[in-house]
Amino acid sequence: MLLPFQSNAVLNICQSRAGFSKQDPVLILSTAAILTYKLTNKDTNNGLVLNYFLFNFVNTSFMKKLVQKSETTRQFVHSMLEFRDELRRFMQRKFRENNIDLTYEMHQIMACLWRTDGLSQQELADLTLKDKSSMTFLIDNLVKRGLVKRTQDPEDRRRKLIYLTFKGKQLGIKVDPWLGELFAVASGGFENSTLKTCIDAVEKMRDNVRSS
Repeated sequence: MLLPFQSNAVLNICQSRAGFSKQDPVLILSTAAILTYKLTNKDTNNGLVLNYFLFNFVNTSFMKKLVQKSETTRQFVHSMLEFRDELRRFMQRKFRENNIDLTYEMHQIMACLWRTDGLSQQELADLTLKDKSSMTFLIDNLVKRGLVKRTQDPEDRRRKLIYLTFKGKQLGIKVDPWLGELFAVASGGFENSTLKTCIDAVEKMRDNVRSS
């Protein structure tokens, strides 16, 4: 049965007077229900109109919170991506200023090895989210620059381990202060507790996506 508040006339009034767009159907329908109740000044269908409005009002509030949360998350992730781009620009500028022939992608691999030397090519690919062919190309270029070397894994002759050369280790010593400068600038105006809260939030979102 078509309820009174489902008429096009009432819905049009809600859109024009309340300023709702066609993208807010639940909100429009809820407002239409109470508007119809007020216009008729009687509860037809044994309270169905008012009850329907109350039901939709609760659900609309819940949905609005979900939409707001989703939009906030979108903005948060977008800000993180912008921040990543700024990190990249900062390091690329440092490389240019110091005449270091290193791309940001190569720096990602070097950063992994500065933390843990002797990783396999597959482990580096997993850490940097690179495919096998891209990783081979990047490591070849690092080898040409004398920054890393391939060594046979003593436990598996089919696998090559990537180790830093002396030159690669020296580069890490040179780059480390730049990273300290970068993070000091980035964390300006933040309490340590705030940064920890941000870390928890990012890790939680990462785990949510990873387990989905």
